[in-house]
Amino acid sequence: MKVKRILAIGGIAVLLGFYVAALIGAIIGRPNLFIIALYATFVVPAVTYALIMLYKWTHKDGAIDKLQADAMKKEAIRSEETGTGTENEAKVRGGEKTEN
Repeated sequence: MKVKRILAIGGIAVLLGFYVAALIGAIIGRPNLFIIALYATFVVPAVTYALIMLYKWTHKDGAIDKLQADAMKKEAIRSEETGTGTENEAKVRGGEKTEN
């Protein structure tokens, strides 16, 4: 949570810097600085939003949970075959552990 807050504060500082640069560019009469600052004011947040959405789209939580569940099932099967498994591991696998 703290990392998100720090990044948000940094983003606000960057945007404020763009606004200040746009104001200074308009006051001193340098149209290029003014246009660049205004462009960056809109483009940087839009690109950041697009990257966040792309990350969320490519890293779905369900895929990670499924991989972890598959790994747990494989471990339960392996330990049951060697005789070192527990009842919990057998339940994870989906079957009941039987006594031989």
